[in-house]
Amino acid sequence: MGEIVGGNMKSRKKETPSQDIYDLEYYSNIKDSEDVKIVHDEALNLLKPAPNEKILDIGCGRGELVKRMLGVGVNAFGIDYSSAAVTIAKNVCGSGRIVRANAIHLPFTNEKFDKIVLTDVVEHLDQEDLDKCLKEVKRVLKNDGVVLIHTPNKWGIFVNNLYKKIQHKNNNLSKNKSQRNKKSEETVVYHVNEQSPISLTRNLRKNGFKVEMWFGTRISKKIPFRIRKRLIFLRGMWCVCKKR
Repeated sequence: MGEIVGGNMKSRKKETPSQDIYDLEYYSNIKDSEDVKIVHDEALNLLKPAPNEKILDIGCGRGELVKRMLGVGVNAFGIDYSSAAVTIAKNVCGSGRIVRANAIHLPFTNEKFDKIVLTDVVEHLDQEDLDKCLKEVKRVLKNDGVVLIHTPNKWGIFVNNLYKKIQHKNNNLSKNKSQRNKKSEETVVYHVNEQSPISLTRNLRKNGFKVEMWFGTRISKKIPFRIRKRLIFLRGMWCVCKKR
C-alpha cells in the first residue's frame, strides 16, 4: 500500500520481514508439504551431493533438506534467522548442524563450502538484503563451487493468477474465495521481492555469478532441461550459479 506525500502517491519500500513472523505456526503449516518435498527432491537431483562435500542450506527452515543430505554422507549445515525454525531443525538434524544466523552475515570463513543452496529464500529478502546475501554467498563459496537457487517466477505467478481468475470467474463458493484471499494476503506479507527471469539474472551477474536458468513446476518434472530453459512462464525458477 502506498502513502500520500505532498498530494502524490508514494510507494512504501518493501523490507525483509521480521523473523518473528516465521513462528511455530508458520512452520507447522508447511510440515509434510508436498510442494516443499518436490522442491527438495529436485534440489537433490540438481546438487548431486557427494559424501564429505560441505554444503550449506541457507534458510533451512525445518531442516528436512539438511537431514536428507546428511543421510547420504554430506557434511551439511543449515542456517535460518527464525528462532522457531532453528529449534525445529536442531531436533530434526542435531544441534551441531544448525546455526541461527542471518543470510546477510554468514558466520563462516571464506571459501568454506563446495555447494550452497537457497530454496525459496530470495523472495523473502528485500533488494538491499538480497545483494548483501549474494555477496556473502560468493565469499563463503569455494572458487569452483556451485550455488543452487529456487524461487518463484514473477512472470509465472502473473500468468497463473490470471488463469485462476478466469477459471473461478463464476465460482461463488465462499470457502474457496476465502482460501484464495488468505493465500494472497500471506504471499504479500512474506514475499517482498519476487523476481522475474530478467531481474534475477541481473542480480546474480552484478554480484559476481554466471548463471544457468530454467523453469519448472510439479507438472514439468519430466520435461527435458533444454526445453525448460524456454518455458519462462512456469511458476518456479531454478538457477545454477558459479563464480565468474
